[in-house]
Amino acid sequence: MAVLNIVACAWATLVIVAIVGSENCTNLSPIYHSGDPRSCIMGQSGPRYRFEVLPGSGWDNLRNKTTGMIVKLNFSQCRTTEDGRFLLPDGVYTVPLKRSHVETTANLFEHWSNYSRRGICNTPRSWSRIRRLATRSGSDSTRSPPAYF
Repeated sequence: MAVLNIVACAWATLVIVAIVGSENCTNLSPIYHSGDPRSCIMGQSGPRYRFEVLPGSGWDNLRNKTTGMIVKLNFSQCRTTEDGRFLLPDGVYTVPLKRSHVETTANLFEHWSNYSRRGICNTPRSWSRIRRLATRSGSDSTRSPPAYF
């Protein structure tokens, strides 16, 4: 009977400690050691992810054995990629691949002299120079423009 009372008191004590302890521990955040990525997981813009493909250790195919660390998986600086989505280990740098769209336009000119009127040569003086050069080289309307264009 005494053993049963001791066991019942022990269980009652454990239940009371568990209830009181759980109320006090709900406000505490987990503490991780320095460099643990779990301490950096939540950012201002939402969750951050780790790269799944970062190798922890290397493999030498020629010698058929495991080699030393390739990348130290230490996240003590909590560095992220430029968009803030992925955590970067200390000493790892990324270069973002940015894409841009270049809009191109084209104009169709029937003859090279039509281009020079709209483009480079807008002054009457330049037109007289073009005519002189064209007559010297013996060009006619079917020939291509002079080489300086």
